[in-house]
Amino acid sequence: MSLTTRGERFLAAIVVLLALGLLFVDAFFLAASLTALALLVYDMLDARSTTQRGGASVRFSPVKFQATLARGDSASFKATLTADRRVALDISETPWIEVEPSNFEPGDWPVLLTGSSSFTGQYSTKNIHASVTSRYGFFSTTIKPELFVGVRVYPRFLKTTLAIAEALLKSGAGMGDENETELIGPGLEYAETRQYQPGDSLRRIDWKATARFSSLMVKQFYWDIGGSVNLVYLIEAPGPRTHDELATAFLDIILSTTSSGTPVTVAALDRGRTIAQFSGRGHLVLASALSLVLEKSGVSLDEVYSLLDVVPASQERKALLLSGRVKLVELLERARKVNAAQTRSPSQLFAEVSAFEDSRSFVVLSSLVSHSPHLPDMIESPRARGCDVLLAYPQKPWEDATDLEDAYMMSVSQKKLVKFAESNGCALTWLPLRPSESIIPLTQSARVANLTNR
Repeated sequence: MSLTTRGERFLAAIVVLLALGLLFVDAFFLAASLTALALLVYDMLDARSTTQRGGASVRFSPVKFQATLARGDSASFKATLTADRRVALDISETPWIEVEPSNFEPGDWPVLLTGSSSFTGQYSTKNIHASVTSRYGFFSTTIKPELFVGVRVYPRFLKTTLAIAEALLKSGAGMGDENETELIGPGLEYAETRQYQPGDSLRRIDWKATARFSSLMVKQFYWDIGGSVNLVYLIEAPGPRTHDELATAFLDIILSTTSSGTPVTVAALDRGRTIAQFSGRGHLVLASALSLVLEKSGVSLDEVYSLLDVVPASQERKALLLSGRVKLVELLERARKVNAAQTRSPSQLFAEVSAFEDSRSFVVLSSLVSHSPHLPDMIESPRARGCDVLLAYPQKPWEDATDLEDAYMMSVSQKKLVKFAESNGCALTWLPLRPSESIIPLTQSARVANLTNR
């Protein structure tokens, strides 16, 4: 229990009245000071009574909330707060929870609790504190009303995993979508104009739209798709958040290229060692990519299916996934054996691939902060053969750092590798990919690359 600002001022007024009463021997000042003191004592007793009653003075209904969601998403819970005093909720000890509103007058009030986190894991708390103000507002006391909030946060790539699982089962059932998707990226055909976002090229500013909307706008174009995509996936990452961003981008690109019918050749490296190589354009590529990510992330298929009740999906989609679970396990097991087959060195593989005229585009996914001896070669070798190289990397990998020194070293490492990539003529983009780019095949002809780099 403590004095509020109002209580401190009231106490100061009591002291002044008492001093004036004693100084001038004035009965009025003395009586006023004693009356005010009695009021202060009464309010203090009221605050103490509130502390003793605890949760009875502030109540939530219901008192338990639980949710499962993917990293970066949020879950909202509606509750009713009943209070007989003014209340301010304190959630400073639980940064993964937001409360709206946080201040309440006496009565019954609706309250919205939102749980979310940028990191995977199990979150739960009973430590929601309520600062209750006494009847006249001179004192405040802190109590813990009965309330439990639990949120389990899964890696974000699991949402794409469900989409890939659906695509695998549909392709096996002859229900695959054969239509190619028009995708946003460097090209010559105008697609749309949208608001500027950090990282956009200033060359693409739409000055007419900027003047019309009084806000910086940029043009977007459809990708000039041709040939195949060669994808280098450097798995090593400084922490779970960065690993999740890389895995999500990897699966998004695989799903995008296979959906558009674009052939893809994949080399996955972990700490300088090639652990998987596969190529094609069908369901085996999807299964190989999914099997690789699940294995390296230590995630089981059971955990993937647990998101069925979380991710919005039609009854038809849920029925397809549930009925095809056994078949999906067989596909992933076959893909795992393919991934485990003997592989060539990445330098040898991509030297052979880049020799073909229809295979001139390379995409490199890397955290840029973990040790990867092949990264410079993955950039220099294709560029030396005239191939286009796009380097995609997390914007803030240092959020996985254990301390400030570690974060600083990550930042320095990233800047050096970005400068190296730029000096070799690579295109660069941040992860996570924006919604319009989340399914880009990341393929382009040398002609389009040269136009966009002028």
